[in-house]
This record gives sequence, C-alpha cells and structure tokens, in this order.
Amino acid sequence: MLTSQSLDVSTSKQEELQTSINWNDGKFRKSWTSITGTSQNLGIDWLMLRYSDILLMFAEADNELHGGPSSDAINAVMAVRQRAYAGNLGQVGTIPTGKAAFFDYIVKERQLEFGSEGLRKYDLIRWNLLETKINETRAKLTQFMNGTGAYANVPEYIFYKKPTYVPTKTAQQNVSDIDFYTTTGVAKADIFYSPNQSVATPSGYTKVNWRLAMTQPYISGDPIKSYAYYFQPNRKELLPIALDVINSNYNLTQDYGY
Repeated sequence: MLTSQSLDVSTSKQEELQTSINWNDGKFRKSWTSITGTSQNLGIDWLMLRYSDILLMFAEADNELHGGPSSDAINAVMAVRQRAYAGNLGQVGTIPTGKAAFFDYIVKERQLEFGSEGLRKYDLIRWNLLETKINETRAKLTQFMNGTGAYANVPEYIFYKKPTYVPTKTAQQNVSDIDFYTTTGVAKADIFYSPNQSVATPSGYTKVNWRLAMTQPYISGDPIKSYAYYFQPNRKELLPIALDVINSNYNLTQDYGY
C-alpha cells in the first residue's frame, strides 16, 4: 500500500515517488494527528502493550502447552484477524489447527500485526529464529532483484507524473492523486505487480527504478549498505550499544562495526 512515506516533496513542491529500497511504512505519522507547525512530535504515545499482543501471546502459549491450539486459541487469533480485516472478512482466511502449522501462523501474524512496533527482533530471538529469518529475507531480496519466484511479475520501473504537493490534503489524498502509467488491461492497483511492456519513458511521465533499485550490495557484501551485514549467530547479534551509554563510559567501544 502506498503511504506518505513512499513519497518525497521536492523543492518545487512536487511529490516524487521513491525507489523500492527507500520506502518506509509510515505506520505512526503526524498526518494522523491534528498537530500543526514544524514540530516532529508524533503526538502518539508509544505502544507498550496492545490487546492484540495479549491475544496472540495467549494463543502461542496455549498451542505449546496442549500440543496444538485449543478452540480458545484459534478464536483469539481469529479476533485479531477480524479486527485487521474489518469490512473485508472474506480475506481473513483459515487458521491451521496442527501444532507446527499454528506456530508458523503465529510467527507470521505477529510480523503483520506488530510491524514497526519494536517487537519483531525479540520475538525472533525467543523463538531462536533470528538467523533463519535473516537468511530468508536475504533470499527474498535476491529473488526481488532477479525477478524470480514470487517477484517474477514485479516491474523493473514505475512511470508516474509528479503531482503538486498540497499540505491541506491528507497523506492518502496526496498519494491517490498520483497519475501512474499503466498499459492496457492493467489496473492502477496492479502496476507494482505487472511487468513493464517497454523501458521507454512515456511522454510526460517520470521513470523511477522499482525492481532495478535492488542491487547485490544492498543484500550482502557491503558493510555500510548491506542488510544485517555484521550479524553472526551467537557471536555478533543485532544489538549495538546505545550512543548515550558510550558517551557515559569512554572505555566502551561500539560492537562489531556498528
């Protein structure tokens, strides 16, 4: 889904679409509030614990204790799914009932539910899945770069016309105003999953790299750019020392190149 974090505003007050590797999810953003002016304060208290977390923790524990999920555990997960798909309950899907399959479902559901809320790494650590998921992500990034697997239909480029940024509009309104170039029979909502018919930029449109923005240095091999470059299981974990801690004790040095 496009968000205000998919765009940048140029000095000429035009919205510019970012490449695929420069997107942010924008889950908590100022446009959700009535705050005005230049303050960077989100006006949103950081979420310490959500009811969805309680439901999913219960379901996970129930599954482990009973060698499979009880009806209460399944109903707890269903409550989270139904809230997430309110108005589109036909997309909720079927929740598995076997122990291993239910656990895998919880792993995925927590990823979807708590993205950008600071929980994922610690979930993966307690499941002993941090290395596994880092390797899976590298493999998916490689598929995205090569246009294979689930990303076989992802286009190399996206063509669009730069709209004028209007501060009085909501973030979603500004995004919906973008004129994307589509070929015959391709809906606007599907352009990010439809192969390019031509590399030539249509008249009046701007070309931005989409699949081609993903390069090997972004995936591995570059100590500055690469995804989780310094991670080594049980030796170099993804937990740099906070700067204020180092400033408080000059005998400390940063871990492993962070």
